[in-house]
Amino acid sequence: MNILFINKINMDIRESVFDRISDSFTFFKNNFSSLFLPFFIYNFISITIVGTILQFYFINSLSSINDYSNLDAFSFLNNSVVVIWMVVSTFFFILYLLAYVYVLLGLLKSIKQWFNWEKIDMIENIKYWIWNFWNSMKTYWYIFVYIAMIPALLFILWGILFNLSYYLDNISVLSSIGWWLMLVSFIIFIFFSIYRWTKARFALYSAVNANEFSKENFNTSVKYTDNNWWRIVWNYLLVWILIWFLGYVVSALNWLISFRLWWWSDLMSWLSESYYNKDYSNIKDLISNYINNFSFIAEILWNIIDTIFKTWANVYIIVFSYIFYLRLEKEYLNNNKTLDNSKNEVKL
Repeated sequence: MNILFINKINMDIRESVFDRISDSFTFFKNNFSSLFLPFFIYNFISITIVGTILQFYFINSLSSINDYSNLDAFSFLNNSVVVIWMVVSTFFFILYLLAYVYVLLGLLKSIKQWFNWEKIDMIENIKYWIWNFWNSMKTYWYIFVYIAMIPALLFILWGILFNLSYYLDNISVLSSIGWWLMLVSFIIFIFFSIYRWTKARFALYSAVNANEFSKENFNTSVKYTDNNWWRIVWNYLLVWILIWFLGYVVSALNWLISFRLWWWSDLMSWLSESYYNKDYSNIKDLISNYINNFSFIAEILWNIIDTIFKTWANVYIIVFSYIFYLRLEKEYLNNNKTLDNSKNEVKL
């Protein structure tokens, strides 16, 4: 029996976070092309190509603005060039998120096939994410309700009270209640975003693994995290520190081989001078300098290196999360089995 065979058996039952980190590397390395390539193509098209074009369009469009005197945030954000760019960017960002769900479903299906001793079939996985996209939306809806529904309702109630106080001649009581509701909704949202998002972290993994995108499956995935909240945070903290360190090294090397080093220097110099003098009129010179030195080759090179690392980091975290999910599921089932056996012994 070879090492890979042993790893394949034990990968979902090893308890240590360091074993999980190591197993994730092993799994990713042995299935690199089938896991990395779909995500890289997705990121390359959306970030490297579309992102570079949108960036250059925005900067180039700003250079056509003649008057930068008396610049303030309101006038800047209401400029037609900025508004158009924001609308276009929002549209592509929504497409990016929707496409991400498709690619994520295919990746999770590939990981599931490997753990089930099946051959990773890219064609089958493409069909899977096409047919299960809307099913995955149900899981995301359960996550939204679990995390954000209460804060959202309180925020809507704040908006209603705020408008009522305005139309009813600024009734201070309604206005005060509204502002308190907004504060409470914000605090609850922050708390739920940290605590409940951690508990709902494995919902989609559980849905794909069981091929069941139901409310019952979502509730079960949340139960897997019971009494494990700090453990989950600790696991992800270690992984994020590792990826942050590697990302810092890659980013530093990337800055050295791209034109961004001088751009960052110019930008920092401009910001410090403009803030000190309260004069932003020389922004046109900064933008012109950027455009004159802009190179698609250098920009695409930067984005390719950046995309390669971000794709690797994203896929690695997903692999790590799937292995961690299997571990939590196994522990939950074993605990329930032990509890049932204990109850049967008491009955006897």
